[in-house]
Amino acid sequence: MVGILTYIILNDSNINHTCPYNCNLRVIRRGIIALTVHVKLYQVPVNNVSVNLGLFKKANGYKPFLYNVSFNFCNFMANRKKYPFVNIFYNIIANNSNLNHTCPYDHDIIIKDLTVNENNFKLLPLPRGEYLFDLNVGAYNDWKANVKAYVEIRNDL
Repeated sequence: MVGILTYIILNDSNINHTCPYNCNLRVIRRGIIALTVHVKLYQVPVNNVSVNLGLFKKANGYKPFLYNVSFNFCNFMANRKKYPFVNIFYNIIANNSNLNHTCPYDHDIIIKDLTVNENNFKLLPLPRGEYLFDLNVGAYNDWKANVKAYVEIRNDL
């Protein structure tokens, strides 16, 4: 096993728009941890989604590392080749989520039993260490939620 999820924090800044119904990490077996997130959307349909995705490395606190990109998620889903880093991250969660279509989103957002393995990071060479994927999500030009996923890379990729 190359990397594992160690911690996740889901902050909801607008209780009238979304509600984190379920967010947890579950041990499947030794060294394999699964992430499950279920977010209920109250104002549907959503057809204007802004996202900021940053990668941070732990070095005397978490410092920016390589990537920090903002984009319109609806435009990204229409043309996924436009943002290669985002596409790598999306491919990690695509098989375990219901985010597999373009806007509008008129249903709850669900990521179920997502595990991290060496195949997830084969296009993103990361040295050994602890990392933070910081995801900010907004709708209609207002930030709604922040997800911080902490990952430990145990071997150089």
